[in-house]
Amino acid sequence: MHDMQQGVVAGAKARAEVDATTGSRPPHGRNDGRRDTVFAAAEKAFFDGDPQWAAELTTPLIRLNREDWPARQFKASALRVLGYQQASSSLRGFHLSGARELDGLFDPAGVAQRD
Repeated sequence: MHDMQQGVVAGAKARAEVDATTGSRPPHGRNDGRRDTVFAAAEKAFFDGDPQWAAELTTPLIRLNREDWPARQFKASALRVLGYQQASSSLRGFHLSGARELDGLFDPAGVAQRD
């Protein structure tokens, strides 16, 4: 088993470089601004039963625009599915807390300042 946080971050970064329409890496520096294409690929992955890939596809959309609420809510839905699939309470909490944060219902900075 791998470290979940490290795997998600590394996987998202590596997969974000893959062109969602062709499944191959785009030429260096190419950015067509195809947000809708990436979002559609995330929806397809989700409804085809791959919420992990859907969550990873939406990550760069959210990093580019933190106010992209459709992408945030979609990734939150994918994380909830992943969370409810987990047998481990730690992984379940990791995914469900991430979903709440994307929905704007949880501020991890507020928890850290409680000490």
